[in-house]
Amino acid sequence: MKINILILSLTLLFSQNVFAYGSTIMNGEILTENNYNINTDLQYLTETEENGVIFNGRFDMPFTEEINLRAVAGFGEVDIHAGGYIKWMPIPDFDQQPAMGVLAGLHYADLGKFNEFSIRVHPYISKSLTFDVGSLSPFIALPMALTLVDGETNIPVQLQLGTEVKIRQLKHIAFIAELGIDVDDSFTYFSLGMSFHFDSEQGMVFK
Repeated sequence: MKINILILSLTLLFSQNVFAYGSTIMNGEILTENNYNINTDLQYLTETEENGVIFNGRFDMPFTEEINLRAVAGFGEVDIHAGGYIKWMPIPDFDQQPAMGVLAGLHYADLGKFNEFSIRVHPYISKSLTFDVGSLSPFIALPMALTLVDGETNIPVQLQLGTEVKIRQLKHIAFIAELGIDVDDSFTYFSLGMSFHFDSEQGMVFK
């Protein structure tokens, strides 16, 4: 009897989709001193009962030669969520070598009926490709998290495929698309967004 109860409890726990929002939405570039990014995106969740849309905003700032800091907040299908992250890129995008690193941080979400706290790690690879009309920066990430939801823990895993597109005439603006695929106890989504780059001394950068 106890074994049956244990099996049922585990089934209920690991069959839950975690209503997260943990998109990566960035390439492998590291911001230098006095340079900042603000980006926004609309994230459409494919496995929710209502509209399934979350509006996300992010602020990226430099910290060291290999590390940037990121603040995230949003609302929509998730009542409200917020988090703080460190982006560490020990291997830069150079010549034929892609940038490799990790985005890691803490996140909180108010899901209405309960709250979610998570420790998130997003290992990822990115490579910038330059063309006459601009540049393309595809990236692949494999986010994992340790989440606490209503007193229960879970370990959701996703596969994320995305790209950042820059047009030569609009170098201060980038367009970003990302597809998140449920690997284990997570969810599938599609995001479209824009990133605005500016210099604290000069404003929007057109260089």
